[in-house]
Amino acid sequence: MKKQNLDTPYLHLLENISFEPVFILGLHRSGTSILYKMVDSTGYFNSVTVYDIVYYNSLIYNHVKGLKEEKKEELDKYFKSKNATDRVIDRLEVSPDLPEEYGFHLNKKNMFKGLNEKNYDVFLELCKKVQFTNDPGKKLLLKNPWDFSNFMFIKKRMPNAKFIFIHRNPLRVINSTLKAFRTVLKKRSGYYDLISPDAKKLYENPIIINGGKLLLYQNLPIAVMIVVEHFRKATRYFLNNIHRLQEGVDFVEIRYEDLCREPVKNMERILEFLHIKIDDAEYFSKFVKPRKLILSKDVEMMKKYIYTRMKRYFSYCGYNLDTPLF
Repeated sequence: MKKQNLDTPYLHLLENISFEPVFILGLHRSGTSILYKMVDSTGYFNSVTVYDIVYYNSLIYNHVKGLKEEKKEELDKYFKSKNATDRVIDRLEVSPDLPEEYGFHLNKKNMFKGLNEKNYDVFLELCKKVQFTNDPGKKLLLKNPWDFSNFMFIKKRMPNAKFIFIHRNPLRVINSTLKAFRTVLKKRSGYYDLISPDAKKLYENPIIINGGKLLLYQNLPIAVMIVVEHFRKATRYFLNNIHRLQEGVDFVEIRYEDLCREPVKNMERILEFLHIKIDDAEYFSKFVKPRKLILSKDVEMMKKYIYTRMKRYFSYCGYNLDTPLF
């Protein structure tokens, strides 16, 4: 895909573009991706897609010249040539129109990135490009788990921002996070090679790959402890700041487990919060296919440690060590 910035002569077209941002936020592996896909499926939103990330430097150019569909086909052919049928870490099918995290664009040198003063202008330009090249009258749907512990910065910079928070049993989240890391280290993905230059460098560094595999060895608790402390910090921020937002006005929150049990009811609640009404919400049921979970050896061994370190968040969300996992 071309790296040349073909959009430069057209940036003036973004000057009067405005948007209503709706952020889907939660811990990594908490269900943000499937929720993003479900909300986006209503057709009432623009969203940041794989196409937007890959062709960022020519989004306006492609739109003005009528090349958007051609470039999407080019991207689709690339994925097929690399046998990249899904995201590896989950079963979401890869396509140019797949909604993806804006965090992949914030800083090409760092794949772990949330919004800050240094990259805010980059983010703003991305949002305006997505609005301009789609339907400017729609709300803009955004997702980046790294900003779960950063929502007050977003609210300060974007007072009209709305938030959809999704929670999931921390045992499930931690187990899924470690499983994702192990899967990514085991199997190189043409998908991540393309949307994250950092991932490509990682795969080409045997020291990092082998070190990561050792760190994630299931008989050792160190990986669990590292992930727990990261999530504990993120959830502490959430718990200490959520009272600064007004529920029903600034945000709505759901649990992944409730979304699985009653997808229609929970999606209707989210859409009501966003003042959107659809005729038939029954189709949301097809998105959620919960799977039975068996905890990895290290997570099973560290269950009490995890609960103790994250007890406040467990309590806030209504979870305990006996809560069914899915």
